[in-house]
Amino acid sequence: MKVFLKKQMVIFFLVALLVLSALGVYAYMNIQRLIDTVNMLSQASRIVNNAERLLVLSIDIETSVRGYVITGDKDYLAPYDSSQNKVNEHIKLLLASTRHDPAQNNRIQELQQLVAQRTELARQVIKAAEEDKQAAQKLVAGGGGKRIMDEIRTLIATVQNAERASFREQNTVTGDSLLQFQYAFISWLIIPGVLIVVLFYSINRHLDKRTMVEQNLRQASAEITELNKELEAYTYSVSHDLRAPLRSISGYAQVLKEDYGEKIDSEGNRVIDVVIRNSSRMGQLIDDLLHFSRIGRKELILTTCDMEDIVRTIVADLAANEQNRKIDIQIGDLKPANADVSMIRQVLVNLISNALKYSATKTETKIQVGCYEEDNSLCYYVKDNGVGFNMAYRDKLFGVFQRLHKISEFEGTGVGLALAKKIIVRHGGLIWAEAQLDEGATFYFSLPRQTQSQLSV
Repeated sequence: MKVFLKKQMVIFFLVALLVLSALGVYAYMNIQRLIDTVNMLSQASRIVNNAERLLVLSIDIETSVRGYVITGDKDYLAPYDSSQNKVNEHIKLLLASTRHDPAQNNRIQELQQLVAQRTELARQVIKAAEEDKQAAQKLVAGGGGKRIMDEIRTLIATVQNAERASFREQNTVTGDSLLQFQYAFISWLIIPGVLIVVLFYSINRHLDKRTMVEQNLRQASAEITELNKELEAYTYSVSHDLRAPLRSISGYAQVLKEDYGEKIDSEGNRVIDVVIRNSSRMGQLIDDLLHFSRIGRKELILTTCDMEDIVRTIVADLAANEQNRKIDIQIGDLKPANADVSMIRQVLVNLISNALKYSATKTETKIQVGCYEEDNSLCYYVKDNGVGFNMAYRDKLFGVFQRLHKISEFEGTGVGLALAKKIIVRHGGLIWAEAQLDEGATFYFSLPRQTQSQLSV
């Protein structure tokens, strides 16, 4: 559930980041569009103003020349003299402002020619007035200046109207861009809030589910604990109830053999021996099952175990019962382990006794007990040269009552390896085996350097 919740949070954040990025790009594009539009509006306004200023200067030139011709007073020529450079500056500004608009730029070039014509005509009138006032008046009265001024006015009006139309169009675009930016900005504020609410709802829902699962687990754990107690009581009761008849069967069979053995034929004595042997095996099986059921509930008492000393003690005890066999047991450098001494001893007893049992058919029994380090674990192994087993059935090795050999070939209850696995897993380790038929087997188990005592099966 934690992994699922983490993935969901990552997905939500990625979606939020993607949406916010898209909105940011959209808002940026609208801002850029707004800036471009504002620049165009500003440029249109400058064109209109420069054109208006150019018209005013042209009128000033026209008025000053007419005043001079009428009065002969050169003071009237002051606007004419001061307007020449200004007219050229405004023409240059208009040409620069309209360089990206061919139609407007052509109008400004035409306007430049008209202004040049009007300026030249004014110069001729002034020159004529200096020589013959009446000739200058006739030149003015000819209407050439008026015609040029009318064309200038018309052309300037055309330029201004075109810019005003563009201004209105761009003003609409500005409004649209501003509105779209507002929408993007509002969405940028709202969508994260919505995603946060959705994420909060999802997390809260998963937390509710997790709480419910934990409650169910606690309830199931309590029920399992109660069942284990009942099972332990039941196991004890059954084992106690089974032991009594087994003792009776074994006891009466033993009495029958001792007191009436001579009166019973060989087949009868064989049957009595089978009864005694199977009663003993049944008793051992009951003991093993009780031990197996209790090992899971026994508290781990972790301490530093001298593995080499434990193995040497076990080998000495087991070898004492094998006086008639040729046995070679090699004990390597076994590093100390952090484990429960009694439980690890039980594991090693089972593995070494199995090695002795399944190599009994060999002329010479060879057993190796060793250790090696791997990552954060210590790995121990018991290797023999016995009958081995088929690796295709290795998964059955550590199950209760699972045997790969017949009882008639090798005695045993089929609980020892299951018990060893349960102990190793409780220590947080692993147990496994490798073998080949008739070439022996090697049983491994690992123990972590820092055993987690809370692990249980």
